[in-house]
Amino acid sequence: MFTWEIKNLMELKNYLITAQEYLTICKTSPQIREVKYDPYQDNFMIDTEDNYKVYFKVRKENNKWKKILKYKLLLMIWMLMKK
Repeated sequence: MFTWEIKNLMELKNYLITAQEYLTICKTSPQIREVKYDPYQDNFMIDTEDNYKVYFKVRKENNKWKKILKYKLLLMIWMLMKK
């Protein structure tokens, strides 16, 4: 992921991205020079080779909905197997 792609993603997401998007950026960007986390303000900073700095937050994902959907899916499968 190049700098212009990171910039577009951050603007699109209003500088609040998911943990999965953060990991994708870190794994696929050849231009990242430095990544920092500021625990006092709870934000991250990425510095790239072409002098682009971006400050953003990583959204905490709510696993409650994932558990509910998983439970409903298992219930539907169980009901289908019962017939």
